[in-house]
Amino acid sequence: MKLLLICAGGLSTGILEKKVNDYAASIGDTEFICKAHSFSRFGELHNEFDVTLYGPQVRNQKLQVFDKCEEGYPLEQIELMDYGTMNGKNIYEKAMKIHKGNNSI
Repeated sequence: MKLLLICAGGLSTGILEKKVNDYAASIGDTEFICKAHSFSRFGELHNEFDVTLYGPQVRNQKLQVFDKCEEGYPLEQIELMDYGTMNGKNIYEKAMKIHKGNNSI
């Protein structure tokens, strides 16, 4: 499964990317890939990923994000607490739940 994390500049999600990938590796999920990028690159990248989670700081640009993807694309906000604590485990689990359940916009 491929997860895209987006935020305003890609810096904070870059830290989160490592936490999520470290958690996936710790449980032996060798097929999981997480990458972080800035909001501005979402339109060009989202089709390469199965799920996108976005940081709370870009929630005001949510409509712009939705405009760049087709209906049914799995796109959700990262929980504020998980984002603030850089909880790789919770973010991994949320992404997997969305992917398996195909919860989408």
